[in-house]
Amino acid sequence: MGGRSLRVRASVSRHVRVSASEAASERDVELLLEVFRMAMSRLAERLEARGKAEGRAAGRVEGKAEGKTDALLLVLRGRFGQLPVALEDRVGTERRVEALDRWLVLAGESATLAAFIAGAGE
Repeated sequence: MGGRSLRVRASVSRHVRVSASEAASERDVELLLEVFRMAMSRLAERLEARGKAEGRAAGRVEGKAEGKTDALLLVLRGRFGQLPVALEDRVGTERRVEALDRWLVLAGESATLAAFIAGAGE
């Protein structure tokens, strides 16, 4: 939760407590509680929207990585035939798009599988 959201919630909570202790009627307390509920509802909606946006962004990055992984394995198999299991596992677990991009270029430039493995080592 962001600092501003905490300040708003603390401010509204203080206002409700102070106002409730000074309230002239039960209706005043009900109105203050309704304002508090509305503020919390808006905050929850904003946090939910932020979470959804972050989830979509993470999904796009993950999807790019999966596509590049598939493409890299396809290029390597097409150029060099059957791949060692350890290499397939290493390529399959890489999630950094930059590394996969670099490896795709390297797969196209390497004369042998050994040259690719040597160049891809980190």
